[in-house]
Amino acid sequence: MDDISIGLLKGIKKSFSSGVENSKTINDLLKKLDDKKADYEDAQKYAIEVGELLSKSFEENIDSASLPNGKMYYNIAKKVVDPELKEGFEKVSDYSTKVQKIVNEMQRLA
Repeated sequence: MDDISIGLLKGIKKSFSSGVENSKTINDLLKKLDDKKADYEDAQKYAIEVGELLSKSFEENIDSASLPNGKMYYNIAKKVVDPELKEGFEKVSDYSTKVQKIVNEMQRLA
């Protein structure tokens, strides 16, 4: 039996990357971050958008027809879902850290 997790992961990564790249919300929020005008509300919006894009990439690439016996087995989930959730977490964490630095700098200057 072939390891379907490789193909699933590749499809999910492609879908998620494309979604992030083409997201007006993400691009607008990254611009605010670059302009040092992002705040906590922006970090929340970023987290929501990343979560929605991840969800969409999972929905587009995983269905019962693509899984053995129509089931998501632990080993498949571990290879497919975990890495993408970690990537999403890292994106949100990175954005939030940068927002916190901006907020700290604004407080220091005030």
